[in-house]
Amino acid sequence: MGHLYLEEDSPEIHQAFQALTRLVSPSISLVCLQRKGGKLFTLDDKYLDSLEEIPESPYLESINRSIISVSNWKVINHFRGSMEKQDDWQKNPVLRNCYPAIFENGVCQLDEKLKLVLDKEIGMQFLEEK
Repeated sequence: MGHLYLEEDSPEIHQAFQALTRLVSPSISLVCLQRKGGKLFTLDDKYLDSLEEIPESPYLESINRSIISVSNWKVINHFRGSMEKQDDWQKNPVLRNCYPAIFENGVCQLDEKLKLVLDKEIGMQFLEEK
């Protein structure tokens, strides 16, 4: 099976050695989900029993509308480096390259300094403490 994340896509590789055919920055796809009272919901409030349920969910259309593409290197490195893709998602062509991003009260804390914030008016924000 091929790897979508190639060495020349790494931010540590000097730009001169990065793939010249790329017209845009590398990105990842995140499935944005909300945790409310210990339960998972899509962004339009469809209840999900678990992450494993998602490929078989009757709310797959709602889940697909919750997918965003992110090209921020710190976010990409966080998800590729410390998160495992969901095994059950690999069977679904839409979800196979996605990572779950769980938001509580509109915030997905990635580490002690970096967080994602979802706002209905502004959209996705990357906030980093110095």
